[in-house]
Amino acid sequence: MKNKSRLSLYFAVLLLFGSYHMQAQNKITPAGKEVLQTAEVMPQFPGGQNALFLFMSENTRYPASAQQLGIEGTVYVGFIVEPDGSINNISILKGLPEGGSGIEAEALRVTALMPKWEPGVQDGNKVRVSYSLPFKFKLDRQRKIKKLMPD
Repeated sequence: MKNKSRLSLYFAVLLLFGSYHMQAQNKITPAGKEVLQTAEVMPQFPGGQNALFLFMSENTRYPASAQQLGIEGTVYVGFIVEPDGSINNISILKGLPEGGSGIEAEALRVTALMPKWEPGVQDGNKVRVSYSLPFKFKLDRQRKIKKLMPD
């Protein structure tokens, strides 16, 4: 059952990855270093998209409280990929009501676990780039049916 939930989560992330979005405008951080929305070469998870999907599916756990309450949904996590590949300023760009019973916290936790990325490049220089990822949490159909049926 665990593998089925992971597989469902993996495919949900895979389907939604194409809809990832960047923050609307370039931003200047308090330190004065520009954060780009796009770059000539965008940041990339080590090993590419498939490695990212695998990392997310292997490390994301559906919060028990959200499962028990039948909570599903998509959380968008934003972060900055630094010139050295580290990520920081991790935040929820779009969440669920009341944090989704731990779903938002789980998406933040998994994002914080990520290894260094391959940084973005602009004009031959490594640059800071904003990035966002969707985390889709969806219960498998059997679990939903069980929840709807009285014990």
